Amino acid sequence: MKRPTSITVIAWFLLISSGLSLVAVPYYMSNSELLDALKQTTSLPPMTLMIITLINAAATFAAGIGMLKGKGWSRALYVAVTVIGLVITGVTTQAPTSLLPGVIISLIIIVLVFRPKASAFFRGGSDEVHA
Repeated sequence: MKRPTSITVIAWFLLISSGLSLVAVPYYMSNSELLDALKQTTSLPPMTLMIITLINAAATFAAGIGMLKGKGWSRALYVAVTVIGLVITGVTTQAPTSLLPGVIISLIIIVLVFRPKASAFFRGGSDEVHA
């Protein structure tokens, strides 16, 4: 079965956004002004938050690769990482309303990757690209 276009778009979105996070974390770690601003928005120590962000970004990157390859585990990984990340952020943030855009985007992605057409693709594990 050919990969649905929605899965291709989602997978590349995950790869790009998580890749940017992987690149941004070292920059944040070296910028004292950004670290000070970060301290104002969360109850977690900045180093702990950065480690969580790196783990989340790496797992999301793996989920994106898995989605491009039609691996069923990639959907479960994305859902698990998203739920864990939102819970951690929701519990530690000083501005819970700032989570709303991320929650909406995550819910849209979850709905799309579990649609019947997407589920059929993930059951088949195809590497074909939808033209």
